[in-house]
Amino acid sequence: MKYTLILTLFLGLSFSSMAQIKGITQTGKTVILFDDGTWKYEHAEQNISSVATEGNTEIVHGPLVNDTIIATSSKLDVFSEVSPRLKKFFGAEKSKINCTAEWHNDMGKVSLKLVFLVPIGDANRYFGYTLQDCLITLHYTNNQHSTFTISQDVTQKFIEKWNVSYYEGAFSLDEEQINKLLNQPNVKMTVNWKKRTEEYEIKNSTILKKGLMEVL
Repeated sequence: MKYTLILTLFLGLSFSSMAQIKGITQTGKTVILFDDGTWKYEHAEQNISSVATEGNTEIVHGPLVNDTIIATSSKLDVFSEVSPRLKKFFGAEKSKINCTAEWHNDMGKVSLKLVFLVPIGDANRYFGYTLQDCLITLHYTNNQHSTFTISQDVTQKFIEKWNVSYYEGAFSLDEEQINKLLNQPNVKMTVNWKKRTEEYEIKNSTILKKGLMEVL
């Protein structure tokens, strides 16, 4: 019976470990991502930020941003969602707005660049001609949110080959905002376009967090 108990505990720990996702940051540190949206460094000595303990899991509340590197994440597919405004005129199939993103770490200054592809050539009529000073709100599962202002690298153009309008812009995040994104699943994005405010679902609630970990 003693051996049966030991075997049961061993199997339980194995399955628990299998449910976790491990990743490696650009600085070579191994992190563990949990299903509840929290994360921690694999080795305890790396968790030198202030932490809070819940059960046996250390949740990092002060992420360490490497201020000695310049890094860019992989391209992230954030969402492909029907625009309620465009749907009225073009139907659901021809009204999907695609959003991709890239994280940047410029010597400790962390920013997120968003690119929106709107599937019509005259998107200015419906959304405005620029993202400059537009508000972006990220919504989390616990009814909290963070709001940012697009203020960097703003671009807008029409890509004739694909018949799409292209909007690009970026914003910076402080440590508190980075921490919130790392520890809470992100489920929706609200874009306060110049002429219209729309809300889009983010089906992969950890997509932005995983990209962020690449540049810390």
